Amino acid sequence: MYKIFTLTSEGLPTDLFEKYSSHLGNALKKFFSSYWPCNFCVRGAYCVNVKDRHSKGHQKESGKIIGIGPYEPDFDFEDYKDQWELQVKDRIASLQGENALNMQSSDKPSSVTTKESALSVHRLAISRFYGSLGTPGRPNHDPASRFTHHGTCLCCLMGLPQYSLPCGHIICFECAKLYGQLHEGGIRTFEKCPLHPNVVFPKIPWPLGMKPESAGVRILSLDG
Repeated sequence: MYKIFTLTSEGLPTDLFEKYSSHLGNALKKFFSSYWPCNFCVRGAYCVNVKDRHSKGHQKESGKIIGIGPYEPDFDFEDYKDQWELQVKDRIASLQGENALNMQSSDKPSSVTTKESALSVHRLAISRFYGSLGTPGRPNHDPASRFTHHGTCLCCLMGLPQYSLPCGHIICFECAKLYGQLHEGGIRTFEKCPLHPNVVFPKIPWPLGMKPESAGVRILSLDG
């Protein structure tokens, strides 16, 4: 995760962007097809079906059919694709710039600085993102608590969730290793969740027993 800011033989993230542009387009198309609801409305009732699940026509959340017809979006994937890719590219360049400034202002060895700086930038980016999703009318509500997922680590959007934190979020092995404080016996402790670093756990430090990186698959067999 933090290695995204490391200079490789192929260059920095901004140099490699073109190689990933097709994946960005596919991600946006998947979001549009699987998550963007139909905009059909009749007598104040909106259709909740997305493009991939619109075979039955227009339906309310209760499942009641409120109309017959095709998917009617208020968002055009093709029109937004180029703008989407440009926004992502600009954001990567901005984060890369923040990381470079952090490294320049540090007096630590470059190997330590690269990791700590990238983690700092990543933590701030997560905080900004979830902070921008604040719940109207609830200024003290923690927006990150609204989001949980058992298929993808919401901290890095890459790893498989494995380790549960008391706030309800589940992070992957790499995020647990990077954000936890290592102790003897492979135990890592947490005082905060990386998804909302401004919220301290009620009981700290929170311990996580982590499987060694070199450990293989373990199977419990109960006979008799």
